[in-house]
Amino acid sequence: MLSLAAALIIIISTPLAKAEPVDVCWYVTDISGTPVDGARLTIYWATSPSGPFTMMPADDGTGNYILDRIAGVRQNPVITAYWNPTYPHGMANSDIHPKSESLNGLYFYVKIEYDTVVKYWPTANSYKPGDPSWTPVTASGSPSGYAAAGPGIGTGPTTAYPTNGPPPPVIPEVPLGPVLATATMIGAFGAYAGIRKRKTHIP
Repeated sequence: MLSLAAALIIIISTPLAKAEPVDVCWYVTDISGTPVDGARLTIYWATSPSGPFTMMPADDGTGNYILDRIAGVRQNPVITAYWNPTYPHGMANSDIHPKSESLNGLYFYVKIEYDTVVKYWPTANSYKPGDPSWTPVTASGSPSGYAAAGPGIGTGPTTAYPTNGPPPPVIPEVPLGPVLATATMIGAFGAYAGIRKRKTHIP
């Protein structure tokens, strides 16, 4: 039979079941691709992709809250600003502390506001850098028709989502003039070298 002291030690040393925070980031840019500081990102959630979606509480007093890591306070919306040298502007970084063991069975979307612009994440073309397999789920209850499912909302600072989708690849334009001039010079040098070679072999 356990003594009272031994029982207390077991109780004290037994860790309480508490969900790990989910680290989520968004990288907000305007239509020209310029990072936007001061954008407000309001996180909404639901238990079904058809909704209803409601604003996630900044802190409901039961262990469920959102920590704006850049501002260092519990708040929803979270605000974009400086995060690190890789993303010196336009980054929103937050820890979502869920009540339960995981975010499984939950769906999320984010309302993004800056100036007079209002956007929603995710959209059909939202993506997760470093994870090409990630795609948003169809969600009829979301304003954009899409949502992030459970843990797919993010797993660290590498999950930065542009608000306008990936930019198209840029093919550098090569000026035609310098290319033609270079080709002409190479051709002329080749012809000169050929003449010199023939002259050296004349008996």
